[in-house]
Amino acid sequence: MNALTEQIRSAPVNFQKTLRTVEIKQGTSGFAGKVLPIKAIGILRDEAVRGRMRVDFELMELEEMLMNAVQLNVYAHFIPKLAFDRFNGMDQLNRSYAGEPDTEGGSVVPWFENGGEVPHGVENIENYLGLHRASGSAHNLDYRESYNVLWNYRAKMRSKHIAPRLPTQHDLAPAFWRHTGGAAKIVADFDQAMLDGEVPLSIVNGDLPVKGLYTENNVTATLTTLRETGATSLQTELVSSGNKTNLKIGANGYPEVFAEMQDNGATVSLANIEMAKKTAAFAKMRKEYKDHDDDYLIDLLMQGVRIPEVALARPMLLDRKSTIFGYNQRYATASAN
Repeated sequence: MNALTEQIRSAPVNFQKTLRTVEIKQGTSGFAGKVLPIKAIGILRDEAVRGRMRVDFELMELEEMLMNAVQLNVYAHFIPKLAFDRFNGMDQLNRSYAGEPDTEGGSVVPWFENGGEVPHGVENIENYLGLHRASGSAHNLDYRESYNVLWNYRAKMRSKHIAPRLPTQHDLAPAFWRHTGGAAKIVADFDQAMLDGEVPLSIVNGDLPVKGLYTENNVTATLTTLRETGATSLQTELVSSGNKTNLKIGANGYPEVFAEMQDNGATVSLANIEMAKKTAAFAKMRKEYKDHDDDYLIDLLMQGVRIPEVALARPMLLDRKSTIFGYNQRYATASAN
């Protein structure tokens, strides 16, 4: 029997590819300090994309002349469907696409989330994209969800303490500032990465002398059965009889009791120093995976295991450009002009 007939075919049927051209000419306006969507293009499954984009910006008239330049950052992202919160994996995504429930008798995860039109006059992401609909009409919220997924992803890379946006939130999100003011204090989490590594120390003498505890000179010591901290049975120790133990009191009236390590009490070998360097290096490497929600995914990636679904479960940066601009034309300063 032919060995090939013993394998179940999993490759899809090969159809002739066609070329779909999308030409974009669109204008919009917005305020500085906001993440302004310019255009969203829907992509079908198994499609490939290539192209070029040119974006022109103009600073409109203000009440007062703006003397400093405006910083502009333009991003092009690809938002996979798997990045949406309602999909937990490729199997669930494929079942949703086919209209099949996850489990027998269960509900189908919707491929599109539908919602009503935002009332007129309320800030709405779709309006900035040039998508205007009749009041009260239902439509899918994929573009709105993609916008919020992208902002949450970028916010998570800055700090886990930034509150995420709701999937169907319709107002514009604040921009990520590049100045060195208060936002510069928001830093990436590094503590967990450092705690995952340890460097052993060699303790020469595990018994540390405690200073500040005294007994009187004429106290007699007797063998006494007692219960000691950390012990599981009665101990017989030589202790002072009666309440003859004193604490050293400082000038501020508080006790001064210290445990001190003797000179050369702890040693670090050269091998341990090298281990510390590797720990710091792995901590910096682990920091790059901080946006993953599950620790087991980070552990697998740190072990060199490839997880294809991870790359498809978050937005992908296609291109990024930055520039500064100001007034391109001079506006009149008085009505008579």
